[in-house]
Amino acid sequence: MPPKRGAPMSPLSNPPPAPPPVCSIHSSEGSTATIGCSRRDRKARDRDTWLFTGPMGGGPRLGSLIPSYPAHVAACLWDGTLDRGKLHCQSRFVVCKRIKKWYYDMSVELKVKVFATSLSHLPMIMAPHIDAPLISAFVERWQPDTNTFHLPFGEMTIMLHDVEAILGIPIDGRAVSCSQTDQERPLINQVCELLSVRDDRLRVDPARIWDKGGVKISSIIDNCSAAGRDGKYQVTGWLMTAIGCCLFTDKSKSRLSAKILLDLGNLDDVHQYSWGSACLAFLYRQLGVASRSESRGIGGCLTLLQAWIYEHFPCFRPRSIRKDVGPSDPRASRWVYAPESKDMDRLASFRARLDKLTPEEVLWTPFGANPSAQCSRTVYMGPICYRDIGEMYNPDRVTRQLGYVQRIPQDVMFFGKAYRPPNFRQYEVDFHDLSYLEKWWNRFSTDGNYSSSLILTSLTPVPEGVPYMSTDNYMEWFFDVSHPHITPGFGETPVTAPIHDRSHTEYWVSRYERVIHALIQETNDPDNPMVVAAKQLMQDWKVVCDTQ
Repeated sequence: MPPKRGAPMSPLSNPPPAPPPVCSIHSSEGSTATIGCSRRDRKARDRDTWLFTGPMGGGPRLGSLIPSYPAHVAACLWDGTLDRGKLHCQSRFVVCKRIKKWYYDMSVELKVKVFATSLSHLPMIMAPHIDAPLISAFVERWQPDTNTFHLPFGEMTIMLHDVEAILGIPIDGRAVSCSQTDQERPLINQVCELLSVRDDRLRVDPARIWDKGGVKISSIIDNCSAAGRDGKYQVTGWLMTAIGCCLFTDKSKSRLSAKILLDLGNLDDVHQYSWGSACLAFLYRQLGVASRSESRGIGGCLTLLQAWIYEHFPCFRPRSIRKDVGPSDPRASRWVYAPESKDMDRLASFRARLDKLTPEEVLWTPFGANPSAQCSRTVYMGPICYRDIGEMYNPDRVTRQLGYVQRIPQDVMFFGKAYRPPNFRQYEVDFHDLSYLEKWWNRFSTDGNYSSSLILTSLTPVPEGVPYMSTDNYMEWFFDVSHPHITPGFGETPVTAPIHDRSHTEYWVSRYERVIHALIQETNDPDNPMVVAAKQLMQDWKVVCDTQ
């Protein structure tokens, strides 16, 4: 039997008015969760054979947490029915090279306008090479029911403070949603004005600038960067290309969604949007779609995902020497993204390595010991959105990444219905009222009166010198409701930590800190010179880590 739950770990203070009807993704027994998209409700019960119905090999034993797991690629890998190999990872680095040159060729006046948006650096920090086997191995651990990676020691996820530190884009600000019109005719008019072409030329071959709501990237660059174009259109075209190619990379390859223009009508307002939360919502959705067993590719900001892996998991970092960057520079620019082998052996090695991964090998707070002090929005709880995409953000599931002890989290809030079958083309998450998602996001304030946030005072801070901690019953619960390993043979109990070579600094320092902290507690003499020296040593190491 799973451990009995007590009070919710992280209640919301002053919860907002009741949202549209909530469809929880959980059921008490884990076998009758009703999740289906509105367009398919009439047939959902006949076709939802991919929902959890009973214990599965390698877990979960209960379906209360990840009811869509039977459609997950990990289920196929475990039972041997399918190994899809590495994913095709979308990247627009070639376009980024073009718009970098475009930016450098702009007049000082236009550069100032682009810089004021807080997005001017994006093309300069995108990874030239995406490590497809590494990305694929982590996608196999992603569970869209919780929007977290399920690892042998619990859950982790990309958080808002990670986005801020890695990409250096705004987290605070207005939500980027679909509350504005997205009808085709107004969008076509905006595209015609931007590119200075007549609408009867948009669909003419061979250029075919417009197709299914997408605008040809080369047409944007060629038309908007042309000599003599008005500065407004140069800046708008540049921003549209940078935003689409860096933050919201999709599978359309040579086109960008015209909807990006909806937020570029007033260039003075661009910096007021929460591009960070929008980017994260889009990446969450891409990870969810890519986790389906029939999916073969993934989009989104993969530079963010790859840099996040490097920051938190030193064992997966590239062999190349890290670049020297300033304390305020985006951490994505810290890494050398060298081309790596994309063969199956490398993917298999990543799978095995993740199955053996231990919490001692994780750098839980790579950007400082108190992430919420640097980025208050990271404790927000609720939906994040981009256009018609809404995804739930659940920091209570990953409190170790905030410097707090991890308890059994409360059930996932979900204001809608989800349909997550093996066929990724049918994947859909339907929120009843997208405008409500905006309202929930906007209820979060920075004056200390949070109405939709994780209440940190209800949590237990990790003791000084201890990099992570979870409650005694957390892992027992997690192994009942999750699928912590990918490859059969690793069993369903945590593995012991491997011994690393001397170059793995984070691993050895982490072990030293745990031993030193235990000795300090046992000594129980704060004035002992050795205790004082040990505490100072740990403090000095934290200062060095926070500034490099």
